[in-house]
Amino acid sequence: MSIRLSLHDELICCTDQPLSNFEQKLFTKLFQPILSISSYNLYLALHSIINYGELESKKITIDQIINKVNLKLNEFINARIELEALGLVDTYVLGVDETTNLYMLILKRLPSAWEFFNNEILSSMLKERIGSNEYQELAGSYLVHLYDINKFDRITKTIDEVYTVQDKNQDEVCNWWINTNHTGTEFKNPHFDYELFVILVSAQNLLPKEVIESTTLYNNINRLAWIFNLDTEKLVEALKLSIENHTVNYELLRTNCKKILDQKELVVKKIETESMTNNALVNTLNNITPSVLVENKYNTKLTPSEIEMFDKLLVTTNITPGILNVLIIYVIETKNGEIPSYNYFLKIINTWIRKGVKNTTDALNLISAPSSKTKTTKPVASWYHKYMEDLESKKEEAKDSSESLAELESFFNGK
Repeated sequence: MSIRLSLHDELICCTDQPLSNFEQKLFTKLFQPILSISSYNLYLALHSIINYGELESKKITIDQIINKVNLKLNEFINARIELEALGLVDTYVLGVDETTNLYMLILKRLPSAWEFFNNEILSSMLKERIGSNEYQELAGSYLVHLYDINKFDRITKTIDEVYTVQDKNQDEVCNWWINTNHTGTEFKNPHFDYELFVILVSAQNLLPKEVIESTTLYNNINRLAWIFNLDTEKLVEALKLSIENHTVNYELLRTNCKKILDQKELVVKKIETESMTNNALVNTLNNITPSVLVENKYNTKLTPSEIEMFDKLLVTTNITPGILNVLIIYVIETKNGEIPSYNYFLKIINTWIRKGVKNTTDALNLISAPSSKTKTTKPVASWYHKYMEDLESKKEEAKDSSESLAELESFFNGK
């Protein structure tokens, strides 16, 4: 859904509870090292426009909010997207008329310290930003208590042991409630049939219902399906080998996905070309898997270990699939076909993040920019210069699908 944001558009912010002083401190300690300054300031500003004692703000224009945090429109959009990616904001839009939209920003409740440090992606990002020593000290300050709860016996009564409820109310007023619980980071994989996966897992009674319906399982399965390019049956096979005490060992699941890939030749999917637009290259980089990308562009296959390495990069750095694919192309081009170690890729990613790379287009623009160092080698990413020249030469916003397909085929013709 493509929507153009205007300075005259309006927004309202909703929450189910104000941000307490403790939560503000938690937000600063745990999220500030991860977020850009713009995103950090925007999140606090969005909370501030909700009056004390209320759960919903008055309408405010986009122009008013960006002036409040001293941002440009594109900086506001990038900051909002970053907050969405970290599960801190949900954004909804309502078309008021042909020129104006009303946005509703749901400010999600912050995860507890325990939830944060048990979130694989969030905790990994924090550790990467502040270093292992400070990370351990920070985790200890929130998670270590004087008394060990495991030495105590739980004697808490349940509600049915104390109360008897005759008429269970299920009023339609329940439908008005807005869910602001932090649901963690999400990973969208349009090429994997998660519903079929759930059906197979449920039919074989592999996991409890609450585990099957959890966001954690959904995000991990979709990510692994994408990075390893495994079908539903193969992922169920890997899952069976990764269940311990009715729960999923996700580190073991990744290892088992790699083992299955070792045993079976990777099936290369054909790229869908029915509805290419003038953003064909960017769209393809956002959706194609690294294995298919390398196969199509360089006529060689990634090894299971290399695929596993790229999955680890996704989890550790939280970059988008499109940025990862641009990174792979950039490194292969500059290393003359070699795929170096994990640390080599990680160093480049961290450099890109510091330079403000947040999406595929940012990454493409960065690698196509002239280098400040004198090199005797051929300039990097010449295919992208050609792509941008062709794009700029056309005044029309949309291109014929056959023209877009020709551009895409040109990209996959190799160096």
